[in-house]
Amino acid sequence: MIDFSQTRIGPLSIHHIGRISHEESCLTTAIPHEIIDSSVHTSMLAFLLAGFKEPAFYQFRQGEEIDTHFIKAQIDKVLSEEAPLHEISISIAEKLYNDSQHPAIKSGEFMMCQLTDVVIEDELIDCIGLFKVETRDTFIKILQQTAAYNIKTDVGHALNGLDKACLILNSDSETGYRVLVRDKASLIEAQFWKRGFLDLIEREDSYHQTAHYISLTKDFVEDKRKREGSITKDDELAIMNSSEAFFSSQETFDESSYLENLFEDESMKNDFKAYKNQVEAAGEFSYANDFDISEPAVKKNNKVFRSILKLDKNFHVYIHGDKNRIERGEDDGGKYYKLYFEKEA
Repeated sequence: MIDFSQTRIGPLSIHHIGRISHEESCLTTAIPHEIIDSSVHTSMLAFLLAGFKEPAFYQFRQGEEIDTHFIKAQIDKVLSEEAPLHEISISIAEKLYNDSQHPAIKSGEFMMCQLTDVVIEDELIDCIGLFKVETRDTFIKILQQTAAYNIKTDVGHALNGLDKACLILNSDSETGYRVLVRDKASLIEAQFWKRGFLDLIEREDSYHQTAHYISLTKDFVEDKRKREGSITKDDELAIMNSSEAFFSSQETFDESSYLENLFEDESMKNDFKAYKNQVEAAGEFSYANDFDISEPAVKKNNKVFRSILKLDKNFHVYIHGDKNRIERGEDDGGKYYKLYFEKEA
């Protein structure tokens, strides 16, 4: 759970980030903006923070050079009060500008501030927020005058229009902090913000362990069906139904119990483990054999469990229960499925 109802926004440092590809400049300000008006504060809370809904934590990349990680080092200075936030915001804005080499990266306003009294997973904590606003909208203002109304247009940012954001929680600094991040832009821009500029990786916590195991299971059975042809589509749906039932009903994950629920064949269990090791070796994420199941991660990934059997363009069969009540075959008329049921709704 993430709750911003009591959150206060500190002085807001705002700088303009131009596009290097268009020979635009980085324009920094001398002082931060302090929000005095309560209605403006409420609107800014919605604008900056409404997109953060799940506790999907990242962290700054670790390794031998973690102490030289630029963004982390700057955040360390702010949180240790070694340097004022506005001074650090200028350094980070200049880095963002210099990193924005790709022509797909848009110009916009970069904002940085401290946020107090954020509730995340029942913990009251302070954060440092980094935001970039790129999208501008035209809106209409209807102004009441003495004898009539006057209509004007203006250009600004919609309250749901924040493009890029991250919240750096004041905790776990020794392992790269806990960081929430969002980007609603294209894949290239999202990769730039998350990986190129912020240099974040996923935390190997319950949320990402849950999400990765769900995705791994889906990829494994699809690979078995499409590449090897060793399972059918209804087999795949039955396995994903079992996966959904496990993640929805259990509080903790144990790989042995999970595979026992999914596969009767011992060779399938071994194939799954080998596939997991292969995926793990090719990426940066390490799978745990046991962990607490994250309910938000299960809800976030529920589309993976959609059990729809699509037959040409004629039929969609929704499979939710016992796989033994559907039978696949083929005769002179073609391929078919036979469904067994007790009553018709």
